[in-house]
Parts: sequence; C-alpha cells; structure tokens
Amino acid sequence: MSAPTKLIKQNQADSQQVTPWASVGFFSFTYPDTFTLKKSLQTVNSAISTFRTLVVSDPISVITSNSKGAVENTAEVVLSSGDINYAYRLSPGDWAFIWMHDDVTHFDRVNNAVLAGTAANDAKSGLKFIGRVFSVREINVIQGGIKTLRYSISLRGFTEFESQIYYNPMLSAADDEPLKFLAKLSDEWNNILGTANGATPVDKLLTFFIDLFFGKGPKQTANKPFPGLLRSPNVAFIIPKEVAHIMGVRKSEKQNASYTDLLKVLIGVQKYTTPNSFFPGRLDTLIGAMISVPNNFNNVTVWSLLQAHLNQTLNEMYVTLRQDENGNIFPYYVARQQPFTSKRYKGTVGTTPFLTVPRWKIDPTRQFAAYNLGTTNAVRCNFLQVYGQMYNRPDPQAAMREQIVSGNYAVDTLDAYRSGSRNFILTSNHDVQLSDGTALSSISDWKDLLADWYMNLHLKANGTITVTGITEPICVGDNLEYEGMVYQIEGIQHQYSVDDSGPRPVKSFITTLSLSHGVTTTGDYLYTLGDDRQKFGSSYWPAVSDEELYVNNRPIVGVENAKQDKQDE
Repeated sequence: MSAPTKLIKQNQADSQQVTPWASVGFFSFTYPDTFTLKKSLQTVNSAISTFRTLVVSDPISVITSNSKGAVENTAEVVLSSGDINYAYRLSPGDWAFIWMHDDVTHFDRVNNAVLAGTAANDAKSGLKFIGRVFSVREINVIQGGIKTLRYSISLRGFTEFESQIYYNPMLSAADDEPLKFLAKLSDEWNNILGTANGATPVDKLLTFFIDLFFGKGPKQTANKPFPGLLRSPNVAFIIPKEVAHIMGVRKSEKQNASYTDLLKVLIGVQKYTTPNSFFPGRLDTLIGAMISVPNNFNNVTVWSLLQAHLNQTLNEMYVTLRQDENGNIFPYYVARQQPFTSKRYKGTVGTTPFLTVPRWKIDPTRQFAAYNLGTTNAVRCNFLQVYGQMYNRPDPQAAMREQIVSGNYAVDTLDAYRSGSRNFILTSNHDVQLSDGTALSSISDWKDLLADWYMNLHLKANGTITVTGITEPICVGDNLEYEGMVYQIEGIQHQYSVDDSGPRPVKSFITTLSLSHGVTTTGDYLYTLGDDRQKFGSSYWPAVSDEELYVNNRPIVGVENAKQDKQDE
C-alpha cells in the first residue's frame, strides 16, 4: 500500500504569498499561591480558576520546538512592553497556547474563537503549542540612551510526563488517599500484570502505567482493558474548563475535565490500512515482554518509567501535537515499533514499512530558505549484535552463548574489509524466550529487523531543511517527501519574528525540519539517483560544468545496482 500523502503547496497559483502572524493565549490561574490560600477557597474549582489573556500585537519572537528525542515540547516567546505587565500577569504553571499562520483570515477566525471560548484546534488553525509557563523574565536594556523593555517567557509542553513517582510501602497506613493508592501499587501489579513466567508484554505495561498515573480517558472508561484497575485519584491533572473548551472538550458544569480528556494514546505496531488516512487503521502488538517490580518505581518520572519498559531496542516513543481521526489537533503519546523497515526486509515479523508512513510532500515550486542534506560515515555499521534477557537461565554466560548460537548477529564482511570494523551492539531488558521459557523464540527475528534498519544507514540521507512557515499540522514521526527523497521527521521548529529596527516592522515565519533515514521514493539509496540531479524533480539546481568528464571518470554504478536488487527480489 502506498503512503497516505498530503501536499504542502504554495497558497497562490504563481507564488507563496504570506502575511505572517502569531498569537499567544495565556490562561493564568486566579490564585497562583495555593499553599497559603485561605481555607474557604481550598477547593478544586478554586485551584483551576483562570482568567484569559490573548496576545496578538506584542509578540516580537515566537519559537516552538518538538523533537522525538525529548519528553517536553518547548517554546520561547519574547513580548514587547505594551499596556500589560506580563511579569505581573503570568506565573509558572499557567496554561499557554501558540498559533502561527500566514493567512489573516485564519488569524481573525482563531482569535475570535479563543475570545468566545470555543474550539480553536482544527487542522487549519495553525495550533503549534499547548503547555505551561515555565519562567517569566522582565528584561530592561539601556543602549545609546534608549531604554527597551521586553518580557521573555519560556513554555514547556507535556510536563505531565515529568511528574515524579514516589513508592513507599510504609505509607500503606496513611490517611491521604493518593498515598494509599500508590502504596497499593504492588498488589495491583501482581493482580493485573502477573503471567505464567513473570514477563508482561510491553503493550500491557505501557497501557497500565498511562492509566495508573494519568487516569483513564473518556473513551476507555466503558471498556476497561484490565478488570478491577483502580482509577488514579491524582487531582494534579485536572485542567481549567477554558483550556478544555479551546480544545473542543465540553463537560457538564458539575464535572471537571482532566488531562486525559486531552491526551490521546497510540500504542502498537502501526498499520496504515485506510487510503489517504493519516491515522493508523490497525495497531498490532509490540515486540517485548519483561519482568518488573514496583520497587524500581521510586523517585523516577512517569516518562522514565515508560522508557524503562518500552523495549527501546526495537520500539520508540515520543509526544507531539498531531491530528486525530477527525482532523483536530490534540496532544499525543505514541509508542510504536521503529518504522524504518525497507523493501529489502524478508523476515516474518509484523512491521511498519517505511514507505507506508503518512507523508507530507513539499511542492517543488514552494520557496525554501535553505537545506543541508546528505550522508555520513558516522553511522556506518558492518557488525550488529543484539542480546535479550533469558529470565529462566540463571547462568548469564550460558544465556549469551545460546543467543549467539541462535544467530543474534549480522555481518557485512566486504564492508569490514574496506572500512574496518564498525560495531553496533545492543542489549535489551526484554525476554526473548517462549512463554514457557524452554527455548529461544525472538532473537533471530530481532537481529533481522535491526540489520535491515542499521546496516546501510550510512547510505541513507539526513539533515535539515528550512522553508517558508508551514501552517499545516505537520508533526514528528511522520515522513516528509522532498526532491524525490522520503525522510523521517525527527524534529520541527516553527519560528515567527518581527524586525522592528526599521521604519516599518517586518514579519517572518519559517519552519525548520530535522530529517533522517532518507531514501528515494522507490526505497533505494541516494546514490542510485545517479548524477542527473534533475531526477530530484527540482528546477533549482545550478548547471554542472564538465559533465562529460565527470561522468566518464566516475561511472554511475547505482543504476546497475538498482537493477540487480530488483532481480534479487
């Protein structure tokens, strides 16, 4: 099946015309100091009471960043000093939203929705950030006798995953309900997750932790995956009603919204079965099962706990803003098998083929500011070996020997001859045995997957590309097609700025994408395109002089290799 694809095109027939804008919405808590709040106001409703500030003319610089390698999304906002003292108005922990766009019509539409307290998170809204205020700084600079006052505000998204877990069995007699709940974690763990050989599948582990520490989302309550699972009493994740309304979540007046009303979860091997849908039609079981005990949960964050049980050797997890099945933008937690399986993979394990991952395609006529793309020897690998756990083998050395005999390694001998040894050794804390622990079942499959992903990584392109601001809800974890190549999007930065040094302010809006695992649209490597750069489909390449001499002195072997690969298939 071909990948679902959406075109990022210019907004005019002959050019990309932009009117950049950014607006920042703050929902400040009415009572920042809850520790000394008088007793009559110590209620949940008082804790989440907020007032709104929509900033449309003061933003001088707005930068949002999202990376697969970071638990938190970040944003840095610089505001001019107008009629509002933002150091007084804002406090750490206040909620914040950022919208960026290049169309004044959407500017008015989104701002009116925010002021009216209605949903402002559709696919065309330009929503780029949801999170909390991390710090507020008032910056006063005097230069050349001119005093300039600015407010620098740092924002963080998905901070809920940085909540710390404290497990202490001695608190079982405590009167505080949340503490009683965590103290009973050991009993819940044994009742819900215990299996015959003690190892629990990774999908079940991750789902359990999400439900345990965040509570169950609205769609999950009626169909509990684990009978008898306690709902988390943690009230730290109740959110202001105004925040819920902006995200299109409406509750009854007697019911508060929680973070799980916003957070959506995708756990599993992603299968895209519906044409043109960016939402996986099926989520298969992730590879991995492990033994864990609640004693390991002490003084760690929720994110660290999820990472420890993910089986990161084969799987990845990240958080991002992306469209849901209805096209609206929401915060997502994604745990999936790494989607880098090539057309050359001949194994039997269920995978997400790289070329089936949803893809954003940049129209070649759309203006770009810069790019830096290519290959590097830094990621060359010609010997790969992977070890898992064998919980029923008490002798570690015997367990290692058994996995080696079962074929837990892959070698590119010819590459080692000419490049020297480039080793990649991985160790997983997940089980590789059959459910009864009598024999190996997975290690050779793991090796085949990893070899397909990494053995030719030095032939896959990576780098960055900067284009005029992308208003579409492009996100990390999706693919990008550009100049005949398909890349995985590892990071995204949106930047809005105003240069007010001249007689008239000049606005700009750009998007920078960090990319990896680049192959051609047919799944081949960059060098197979040959020396004819027009195969990229671009009209921007400069002329190449001495072409005949260049070709004669460097035969184009990629085409022949591609033909041979096709014959081998």
